[in-house]
This record gives sequence, structure tokens and C-alpha cells, in this order.
Amino acid sequence: MDNENGTFDLDFRPKSYWVYANARQQLRAGQTRVDDEELLHLCDDVVSEEETASAEMSVSAELDLLTATLGRLNHPAREGGAVEIAHIQMFNPWCDYISVLAEWRDGRIHYEVVDPYPQYWTYRCTPESSERPLTLGELIELIDTAEQVSAGSDDVESRGLVFGILEQNLDGGVDNELRSFIRVSSPFYDDLEVWYALACSEWCREHSWEEEEEETWEGESEIAP
Repeated sequence: MDNENGTFDLDFRPKSYWVYANARQQLRAGQTRVDDEELLHLCDDVVSEEETASAEMSVSAELDLLTATLGRLNHPAREGGAVEIAHIQMFNPWCDYISVLAEWRDGRIHYEVVDPYPQYWTYRCTPESSERPLTLGELIELIDTAEQVSAGSDDVESRGLVFGILEQNLDGGVDNELRSFIRVSSPFYDDLEVWYALACSEWCREHSWEEEEEETWEGESEIAP
């Protein structure tokens, strides 16, 4: 997807991944695995802050809080001070997800892509590290170019954490389920979710046209003399 009209500030760069503006951002970044009681206290902090600011939470804010809470419960414990800078949620029966993590180590920020299936594959991403937090454009580039690699080999199974996943699930064609299959979010980049919502809609529209053109071509071939 292009940004010709400048709707998105692709040069936006957060000041830090380890300083939080509010309890919601801290919850979504999920620096460490917390126990149930600590998690409930953190959720209470989110509700208190947002109800104080706007009288009551919106439905979308409540859904976001639920997603973040479930994510904290489902994620394994992380070593060191790794934080989640992007979350790709798949709405399938297994609630699969992919996390882009950042960790400060040896004077640089190191990046890693993980999911619940390290026994089957791992991920390669670029850049592997940086001196400062990524810009929005750099994070999008990392997400779109990361490669899923088979465990025990260098065979690339897919490229791109969003469109690669959509390609893998395209067997049945573009339907309503595929259109809402993925949600991308971030505690540090507010525009990331909107960017990928629009980009996924555009991707589904383009692939729907391809299917229609293919069906038209096949139909014309069948009636040709």
C-alpha cells in the first residue's frame, strides 16, 4: 500500500519502548509475564485511568483491553526486558499470533519475531538491531519482509507476517472470514492498526478481482467453439 497523500506519518519514531504513557500501553507492551493478581491490578489501572478521562470506556476500548489481557495470559515468559512492539492476531480456532519483540542489549535494540510454534519454524527479520526505536515505516518494512523459515533448514515457507499469512490461507478464495482474519496492533505506533486494516482490505480486493478474472476466463474458454 502506498502513502501518496501523506495520510500516515511513516517517519514517526517513538522516543522509547521502555517508557509508558499509561497503564494500557504498559499492558499491551507486556514486558514481563505477570501472575493473575498483578494482571488484574494492571487491568484495573487501565479501567480507572480511562473511565476518569472519558466517563466510560468505549466498546472498542473494552475489546482492545480484553485482547491485550488474553495476550498476556497466552504469551510465554520472556527473558530480559523484551517488549512487544507489534502484535499480529489471527482469528482462527487456535487464536494464533505473531509477536515482534524488542530488547535492549549491548547498547542496541535487538528485534525478534516469535509465535507459539518454534518447533516448526522460526523467523528472520530485517533489521536485526538498531540504535534507536524504528520509525513507523521501518516497522512496516520489517513486518512485510520478515521470513518464516522451516526449523532445521533454510527453506523459506512464507514472506511477510501479514500478507504471507493471508497467502497461506487463500485456498478457499477471498471470503468474509479471510477479510477479517488478521488484526495488527501496537502499543507504540497508533497508526499501525489502521495501516494494515486498509492494506488488508486492498489486498483482499485485488485478489477478489484476480479470482473474478480467472473465473471469467475459464467460462469463456468453456463456451469457445
